[in-house]
Amino acid sequence: MTVGAVAQPPPPKITITKPSDRKYRSLLVYGPTGAGKSWFGASGEAKLGGRTLFAMTEDAETGLEGFDVDITHARSAEQMWAILRALRAGQPPFDAYRDGVLVVDSLTQAQKFFLAEDAEAAFKKGNTNTPLSIPLDAYKRVSENIRRMLWYARTLPMHVVYICLDREFVTEDGVLRMTGPDLTPQLSGDVRAYCDVVGYLRAEVRDVREGGSQEKKLVRLLYLEPGKGFYARVRAGRGVSVPPFIANPTLGKVLSIFQKGVKEGE
Repeated sequence: MTVGAVAQPPPPKITITKPSDRKYRSLLVYGPTGAGKSWFGASGEAKLGGRTLFAMTEDAETGLEGFDVDITHARSAEQMWAILRALRAGQPPFDAYRDGVLVVDSLTQAQKFFLAEDAEAAFKKGNTNTPLSIPLDAYKRVSENIRRMLWYARTLPMHVVYICLDREFVTEDGVLRMTGPDLTPQLSGDVRAYCDVVGYLRAEVRDVREGGSQEKKLVRLLYLEPGKGFYARVRAGRGVSVPPFIANPTLGKVLSIFQKGVKEGE
């Protein structure tokens, strides 16, 4: 080295790779009560390598009867983190879910539980006048915690399905209305950005032809492309055919899009 020359710091370690197909996917499915969101989450247990675990934040388990799935309950952020860490460690009995599915049912209720938990803790410290009041700081802390959970869940060796109720978002001018996941506005946008699939699930009465006759039947439709008044998206990569919707959707049908695509309206 030349006398008087300043030593240069070593170059940063930067890894460069080519795009590759991720083995596991994160899906956000939202819609009104009774649309079949929990049914959709349970629909993949027979076709995947591992079992399906429901992390229930609600008391109701209606609609899961007859499905070979496992259920645990998460009533607090601490309990949710314990579930995520156990799944990542993969020690028995949690190794049974590798290559399977984690269904968070629902993220809407989880946010409400976490907000109530945070407000109660603040009340005990004397920071609020009543445990029913939720300060703005609580929304920020809870939203950041849920974001961290979503990023952590992307490292799990399984598919993850987040279930939300739907709600209508109104712009500041009060004119434009968009249906999206029932979370606080900023968190709703962040969750959509973190997921590979954002699907809007609803049930509609449609004319269905069977055996030469046409009947009106209730059909579940999972919308995968944005339509008039609702959010939807699939990050399937270049050259993959994504249908506007899937009729009577299952988890297997949605995951098949990432391999070869499915026919329109299948």
